[in-house]
Amino acid sequence: MAGKVRLALVGCGGISGAHVNGYKDLYAHGCRDFEVTACCDVSRTNAEQRAGQIAAIQGTKPKVFERIEDLLKEKVADAADNCTPHCFHHSTTLPLLEAGLDVLLEKPLGLTVKASRRMIEAARKHGRILATAENIRRCLSPRACRWALIEKKMIGDVRFVDIQAVSYSPFDFKSPAMKWRGVKLLTGGGMIMDSGAHLTDMVLCMFG
Repeated sequence: MAGKVRLALVGCGGISGAHVNGYKDLYAHGCRDFEVTACCDVSRTNAEQRAGQIAAIQGTKPKVFERIEDLLKEKVADAADNCTPHCFHHSTTLPLLEAGLDVLLEKPLGLTVKASRRMIEAARKHGRILATAENIRRCLSPRACRWALIEKKMIGDVRFVDIQAVSYSPFDFKSPAMKWRGVKLLTGGGMIMDSGAHLTDMVLCMFG
């Protein structure tokens, strides 16, 4: 345990499963510089499920919490992987930062610009790391595109870019994993905010 980052998984719903798979992949490739020491969710069932999955990966079971306040009182973590829904990003991240934890936060950073700025200011004030878990730029094909276009300049200097993205599929309000994404107060901007974050980040990654 000495020297390892003690990591808390905050929010144990749908997307956290992808993060747990990420932990598994890191462990499988020899990255053992961290240990998940806590799982926190208002649903104890969800938290217990993720804790069990993580225990199978690292050999030790994280402590389970239903409230961030209790997690912080126990002082069991140095950093947090925040997988809560968009509307809870700022209200869960602020106390984590203020307690001295570094935070990796699911995209989009905040529900609003104001909420995002509050988190950024809190991270600076307390000298903590605040990062967004934006995954698309790290996939193989985007990395190859950036290498070819920006690093190797295979088509010369890029001076103008026109990007259009059109996609449609019926929204399934019966699916627990999807229905909250159709509520403005929960997501801020629906699927444009949810999936649009990927496109926007890739534009920034590729073209600055």
